[in-house]
Amino acid sequence: MSLVTNEKQPWEVVDLVFDFTNRGLADTVSITGVTSITIVRVSGSGTLTNSNTIYSGQLVQTRFSGGDTGDRYKLTAKVVMSDGQRYECDGYLKIKEL
Repeated sequence: MSLVTNEKQPWEVVDLVFDFTNRGLADTVSITGVTSITIVRVSGSGTLTNSNTIYSGQLVQTRFSGGDTGDRYKLTAKVVMSDGQRYECDGYLKIKEL
């Protein structure tokens, strides 16, 4: 599973997508709930926040804001699927001034 985008600038407010389609699930299996979106700061001193989490099919989208230049965060989405399976998708987000 992958997080589609992995960088943002400090001022940006961006919607990032957690993609669960590469699990080999049948097309009829979809996300029925998002258990959590977790943000763990790996380096730096800023604060990253998320809001507006939505899901459809096998994708989860959530909005991220904040963080300081040089920060790095591990992001995790945990979901429950319509067939009862539970999955998590991890990715890293770097805050970078271009």
